[in-house]
Amino acid sequence: MHGRTGGLFSRLLASRSPVPRDFYRYSIGIMRTTTHLLFAIALIVVAGCDGDPPLPQHAGIVFAHVGSASSKTGTSSLLDKTGQLIAGFHYGGAEAIDWEASVNWKFLASTGTTDSYRLSWVFTPVTGEPTSGDTEITYNGNTQSAAVVNDQLTVTIDPIESQTGE
Repeated sequence: MHGRTGGLFSRLLASRSPVPRDFYRYSIGIMRTTTHLLFAIALIVVAGCDGDPPLPQHAGIVFAHVGSASSKTGTSSLLDKTGQLIAGFHYGGAEAIDWEASVNWKFLASTGTTDSYRLSWVFTPVTGEPTSGDTEITYNGNTQSAAVVNDQLTVTIDPIESQTGE
């Protein structure tokens, strides 16, 4: 009797299992296709990331100083991969020329322990013609890097100083 029951049970299992030609009825193919599609999308995303330049290594502040870098008068902005800063000074007297300036920067590359940026500017005095220029500047995160535009404007990248006094 045990032999008959075992045989009957085996035939019952065999009749409930899919045969190889019925694979399209089950979701295995859909899962395989979805897996391949997700893998292809992930590959494209990762491959697309290779073209992006690396991020800067150091944080800092871009400062447009009125006069020299030691003046501590002017306008500042946090350093980012790209940015723009509008600066100016209105003396209100005949002893100096009022002016406005637009300063742009763009991260170029990291080399060793320094970051390289392209600084460009347009300096517009109230009386006279605008002047423009650009320069490459390197910044190591520890010391100020400066670009002197003229005797009225100096652009620096400064380290972020601790606000706790340390």
